[in-house]
Order: sequence, then C-alpha cells, then structure tokens
Amino acid sequence: MSEVEKEAEEKRIFNLFCSSDFYKAKPPAPDFVNKSKTVGYELTGYHIDSHISHKGSKEKQDEQFIHEVICEALTQYTGQKVNVYAGSSTTNLRKKTPISKKIIAQKLAEFISLNNSVNDVYFKPKLPKELNIFDSIHIYPSSKEEWGLSKAGNSEPNIKAIQELINKKEPKIKNYRTIVKEVSLIIHASAVPLIGSTGRGRVSTFARVTDTLKKSKFTSTFDSVYFLSEADNETIKLNITN
Repeated sequence: MSEVEKEAEEKRIFNLFCSSDFYKAKPPAPDFVNKSKTVGYELTGYHIDSHISHKGSKEKQDEQFIHEVICEALTQYTGQKVNVYAGSSTTNLRKKTPISKKIIAQKLAEFISLNNSVNDVYFKPKLPKELNIFDSIHIYPSSKEEWGLSKAGNSEPNIKAIQELINKKEPKIKNYRTIVKEVSLIIHASAVPLIGSTGRGRVSTFARVTDTLKKSKFTSTFDSVYFLSEADNETIKLNITN
C-alpha cells in the first residue's frame, strides 16, 4: 500500500468513528488532531495474533494485500450485497504477483458479479488466471448481521491481542501529550473476513463487538481506548485502568 493509499484508508476508517473537525496529522502527533490541538486520536488495526506475531510479519503483509484487493473489488462491485471470504497460501504476494493490485481487484469485482446469487466456494481451478493468488474464494449473499458467524470464522476478539496493541502504542503517549491535551486510541477491526495465521477457520483482522469484549478490562494511560468493529458498524469504549 502506498503512502497515499494508506492515508486515504486511515481517513476512511476515522470517518467511521468521527466526522468532526479533525485533520490527518504528521508524527510525532497522533494520527488525527482537532484544529485547536486539544484532542488527538491514534489509529491502529486489530489483529488476532498481535500478542504472538511480530509487527510487519510476512503473514500480516500478505493478509493486508488480500484485504486491499477485496476492499477495492467491493468498491467497484455494484450488485446485490455479498460477503467475500478469500484464502491464499501464496507468500510475499506484493512481489510475486505479476499483475497490478488494481487489475486483480477489477477481475475479482467481475467474478463477484458473475457469482453473486449462490452461496458457494470457488477453488483455484475454477478461478480466472488473474485471481490465481487465491486458493479459494467464498462468495455469499448475506446481511451484515451474519458476518463473522459460522461462515466467516472466529469473530470473538482476542483480549490478549487487544492489550498487546495498546501496549505497543503506550511509549508514544508522552510525545502525543506535548501536542494535544487529550489522546485516545482507536482499534479498528476489518469488515472483510480474512484467513489468519492461526489456522483454518480463524480470521485475522475481523472481529465483532461481543459481551466478552464489553466486560473485559484493559490497562492503558490513554485517556480512552475505543474498539471499532466495521462489520457491526459499532464502536465501543473499552474499560481501561491506568
């Protein structure tokens, strides 16, 4: 993902949380700051393996690439609402893929349009050559309420992973407070299910707001920590103690 694409995606996610008068800031400031520079928000992505995986691992990079392709395809797709669940065993996708991400997304959008009425899984022999980075693609018409349940793998947030995501951001708070008085963290869970590195049936960046999450307690010196589930279109304020 280029810096321009990354910034656009971060703005899109932040607008799901808040559409007030904030701008995209540069380091050492948090990601978004209001014009009076009193409030700032740092944005980070949820990952089910955050407590055991290294940041920037190849698995995460490959999953991020697939996530970008699916998101781009769904922006181009104009048919009835569908959910897309894709899996790939190919590694180092950005370097090994001979065609551009834009073309792959375009072909995936076309493939979805042709197969959007039946709940089915399509494996590599049935996929167009432009989609051979995928081992399988599961397309099913569905309501948002069904995302993350039986068809989308494990949607229960990993509490240890969330705490680790908070911990990784904690060292930056001191610098943030030199710029803004109040700083909070937003943890974003993807709306697009992806196969994670923890095994079949698990999804890495996808999670829903659950009773377990609402009741869990976390440790942080952020003023507030929020969990944004794009699949649920819901944001909750997590229970934190200093």
